[in-house]
Amino acid sequence: LDAPAVRVADDATVRPLSGTDPDAVTPVDSAWDDTRLLLFTSGTTGDPTAVRLTYRNLAASAAASAARLGVLPDDRWLCPLSMYHTGGVSVVLRTALYGTTAVLTRTPGFDAAAVGDALETHDCTGVSLVPPMLDRLVEANAVPDSLRFALVGGAPTPPELVERACAAGVPVCPTYGATETASQAATLHASDAPAHPESVGRPLLGTTVTVVEPDTHTPVPDGQAGLLAVSGPTVTPGYAGEGTAPRCEHGLLTGDRGWIDADGFLHVGGRASDEIITGGENVRPEAVAAVLREHPAIEAVAVVGVPDDAWGDRVGALVVPADDTADVSVASLRAFCDGRLAGYKHPRVVAAVDALPRTASGTVDRQAAVAELRDDAAP
Repeated sequence: LDAPAVRVADDATVRPLSGTDPDAVTPVDSAWDDTRLLLFTSGTTGDPTAVRLTYRNLAASAAASAARLGVLPDDRWLCPLSMYHTGGVSVVLRTALYGTTAVLTRTPGFDAAAVGDALETHDCTGVSLVPPMLDRLVEANAVPDSLRFALVGGAPTPPELVERACAAGVPVCPTYGATETASQAATLHASDAPAHPESVGRPLLGTTVTVVEPDTHTPVPDGQAGLLAVSGPTVTPGYAGEGTAPRCEHGLLTGDRGWIDADGFLHVGGRASDEIITGGENVRPEAVAAVLREHPAIEAVAVVGVPDDAWGDRVGALVVPADDTADVSVASLRAFCDGRLAGYKHPRVVAAVDALPRTASGTVDRQAAVAELRDDAAP
């Protein structure tokens, strides 16, 4: 990639602003691989880390996103996400590079009605969301016909939510990425969502996602789960200060689990560091959460490991009840899991809350969830 030059017609007259001396202006000495942005990771499971992103990273990300989602001259991309995380700031940077319009909400927090009004008032063609935002927009029937794509990331999008969005006519595009990859690494096109609601699509232009064995970092066959390694021009050169991003010969080690199916679609199964080890058995929180979301008394749930002296971890479920009369006791949840999950995967600690704790980027704050279960739940 070469930076575009700014050209002035031969017969044009360039007049400096009043009070300025054009001879004193020195062009900035910059290069494509200079750090252009420092973004902190969400801090879902630990302290946030400052990620360096170069102009090459940002421009490559914008080009790859455009190749998957498309760009039209009259596009208007609404962003209700925080500007200090990659999902939010990427909207502003990309639309500036595209020459299109970014629409930013001014209401603190997320108000489905206000976002729906903004989408309709400004004839928005795109929007960036996290799964809970999409859920509330679909529930409120607040998505206008002008929308061409609804990019949903920051956390795994439940397949049933994708199916509901598709049924409601929402052009939903589940995506997978990280701060270290300048946002998107793989994205499901809206036209593929009805047939692949459990996937985050294929890797974007220029990006390669390799599933590797956790210990040896050797590639595994299609259909087999492992750790995700990402390579390509969007991947960060490293962290600020002395920190270095974990890598193997296949690229950046994201710390996420996943697999690629026979059609090349990527499936993400949560972070390896979130895995619960209880009594020597390994439990994937997302697998338990997927079952519990089907419970009629549960509106939302986060599954985490609660430290235990005897078991190492106990499977904990922080749940948002569907209503005030909902039975979300340990006994009810374990009975529901019978026949659906192995016994060691059943929740042993449960607490009910009005809303799941979330980071500023909209992902579940797992540390806060563990603290809530430790403090308030009864075994």
